[in-house]
Amino acid sequence: MGNQLLAEKDSSTWVQFEQQLQLSLHPVNPDPEFVFTLKKKLVTPDMVVYERQSRAYSLLIIAAGLLAGVLVLMVSRRLYYALLK
Repeated sequence: MGNQLLAEKDSSTWVQFEQQLQLSLHPVNPDPEFVFTLKKKLVTPDMVVYERQSRAYSLLIIAAGLLAGVLVLMVSRRLYYALLK
């Protein structure tokens, strides 16, 4: 009996909530041209072009990253020992 009363109260709350939403939210009529364009963009896949980088460019990037790491370590080590003195 208590569960049924709780279920009816819960149902009543949802009905009130839905009615409040219907009163506050108004249907929107989107621009048909916008809808058509959006549908076209979503359905038709874009063409993706994959450009392969040269091996020399990849090695240059790796070398620059390693050099930057070594420089950071050297500067931080010098600062650490300078602060200890």
